[in-house]
Amino acid sequence: MQNNLIITGLLGLLAAFLVGIGEYLLHCDALARFSEGGFGFMQGIGEQRTTLGHFFGVFGATLYPIGCYHIYLMLRSANEKAALATFFYWCIWIYRWRGVDRVAREYFSAYAIARHT
Repeated sequence: MQNNLIITGLLGLLAAFLVGIGEYLLHCDALARFSEGGFGFMQGIGEQRTTLGHFFGVFGATLYPIGCYHIYLMLRSANEKAALATFFYWCIWIYRWRGVDRVAREYFSAYAIARHT
């Protein structure tokens, strides 16, 4: 049991780190064009950097449920039903609002912008 906690915790941490790298590569703009709205700030990001950011982001996002499982393992001893509900809530929330669909949308938007500049 202790090994599962350590392994799932480390994989969840790795997931957060990889998604952070991917988000940085997709969103960092040296000219700080964030106030213009939309995805205009992605115009200065090249195709190679966009692809690399997408790879890190999507790969890391697929590891998020392991981090959610870690939270479930930590909460299970207090209340198994609440822990299971929390696990499913976070998995759905991550994939719907913070996970693969968001990174993929940003990748394809940035890819389209990079190809037309």
